[in-house]
Amino acid sequence: TKGGGWLTLSGCSNVIIDDCRMEDSTLGLAAGIDNCQDIQVRNSVFQKQTGGINMFQVSNSLRLLFEGNAISRAAHSPFQFYPDGSNHYVVIRGNVFHAAWGRNFEHFGTQHCLFEHNIITHALDSGWSGGATAKFATTWGIFRFNRVFNNPHAPIHLYPFRDTWLDTIRIYNNVFDENGHFGMAINSGAEQTRDLRLANNIFSRNDRHGLHRQIRLTGGSPEQVRLASNVFTAMGLGTTVVTDYDRDLSVRALEEEAVRADHGARYEGNLDVDPGYVDAGRYNHALREDSPLRDTGSFLTTARGAGEGTRLPVEDAAWFYSGYGIDGEQGDLIAIG
Repeated sequence: TKGGGWLTLSGCSNVIIDDCRMEDSTLGLAAGIDNCQDIQVRNSVFQKQTGGINMFQVSNSLRLLFEGNAISRAAHSPFQFYPDGSNHYVVIRGNVFHAAWGRNFEHFGTQHCLFEHNIITHALDSGWSGGATAKFATTWGIFRFNRVFNNPHAPIHLYPFRDTWLDTIRIYNNVFDENGHFGMAINSGAEQTRDLRLANNIFSRNDRHGLHRQIRLTGGSPEQVRLASNVFTAMGLGTTVVTDYDRDLSVRALEEEAVRADHGARYEGNLDVDPGYVDAGRYNHALREDSPLRDTGSFLTTARGAGEGTRLPVEDAAWFYSGYGIDGEQGDLIAIG
């Protein structure tokens, strides 16, 4: 209904919302899920809320699937998971986040969250919102196969807030391309940050009108944040592309003794190359046949033994998705070798 609210689920279970269009709300909260379990929201559009706070808020719920939706244009946050640490086992897959008026989403302490195959674009620092940066403060979070591009301002900030932690997060196989500021910022030296790993991501053409920073960190140790086999490239090769605490660094400098003295083995095997997109001008981020990145990604983890049946012990299982017990979901199929 134009001007009214759209959706309230409270104390519900086993609900599917599919193929809906919800727009033009003036309520403070247009859609809410609270104290629910086993909820799926699919193939729907949520947009244009001018009520002053969040458009869609999820609280105190578990086993949630959001797939194939388009979410945009809210007065503060179009898609927020709050209060801190109150949501568990969340899958966010194949959605288009195009905020247009502000930031794209906010996670405050979500426990076990898979965020994959999403498009994140058009985050704007405007009068509608308190900033452009989306929040991904999660525990046991996986952020993979997403494309974060053409955001006029900074698109994503990982930082601990209030009682939330950045804890056991794996960020891999994503593209962060041509955003107006850095591709991602991480409070890597914060006391509530631990065990973040970034691998096989491409950061390209970000901050082109500024210092060409592809990623920004705030110090800390390799036990807090480690970056391996990522691409950091600006408009020209060999420029400073990483800001870590108070230093702007080129990819070559990441391996120098002075940096290792400050940060240990935080940076390993990162590259400064042209990714070789099929059509960079139209944001087709598939790799050309002659791309230097083909078959260059690092393995995510290693096996600790031979295993038996369908069980294989590995050094780090946090890279992989188990299905979370959500109806219709299956865990990852792992390639070995």
